[in-house]
Amino acid sequence: MTSFLRLPPEVRSMVYRYLTPAEGMPICPWQEFNKKIHFNLLRTNRIIYQEYRSLLYSEIPFRLETWAVELLAKWFDQIGQPNARLIREIYILFPRVHTKTHSNDPAPVIDERHAQILDKIQSLCTGLKALVINLPDSIMQLQEMADMEAQEPGYITDAVALVNKRLREIPSLERIEAEFPSHVERTEITHEMQRHGWTIEDVEAEWPGGSTKKDHRSDSEALREEAEAGLYDLEGDSHGDPVMDDMANWPDYIIGGG
Repeated sequence: MTSFLRLPPEVRSMVYRYLTPAEGMPICPWQEFNKKIHFNLLRTNRIIYQEYRSLLYSEIPFRLETWAVELLAKWFDQIGQPNARLIREIYILFPRVHTKTHSNDPAPVIDERHAQILDKIQSLCTGLKALVINLPDSIMQLQEMADMEAQEPGYITDAVALVNKRLREIPSLERIEAEFPSHVERTEITHEMQRHGWTIEDVEAEWPGGSTKKDHRSDSEALREEAEAGLYDLEGDSHGDPVMDDMANWPDYIIGGG
């Protein structure tokens, strides 16, 4: 290991890049991804840990497509603020919007759970440059907006404007992109997104009704299933030094051991 540290920093950087996924390949922290990342490097020594983590967190997009607030909060606790500040690109679901309960005001508001996720991302990911919205997995939110549009014309315009305003409150954010199935005709919702400067990226994905239609679970069902799978406990354990937790525990937490 001493001989590796004697190499020039630029050479060590080349080695780190060789050991990371292809440029732009996103990873999901709570799903197994076949060990595409060599997390054991983080356990080697402090110098390599500092060098590799900078590349790891800043150049890999993270798929945080969940509305299980506790799950996301635990992951951020696991990696620690120093690493969260390095993250540059995140994938999320389209935030759910709805009308206020017991109110005659049809104006949309962002769901409280979804708002908490955005607050967490904004407060911790202070270097975030890009948000990618996963529309194929956000069909439930989009359908609710379409249903409201039928009752209140202009609702979609107001809802997308509300979400855009909230996302633009992230000071470091430079780009918002929305993934949309390439074989599906664009909708009023995507036109509104483009009007606010979002980039619509065509992707190969099934829209609900196709062969890969997803089971849209409630948030409580999702939380319970994730807890039973051992991804986190519903009570929420506390953690020690988040940076050292990252170095020692994050690989096991993500890929389930090994």
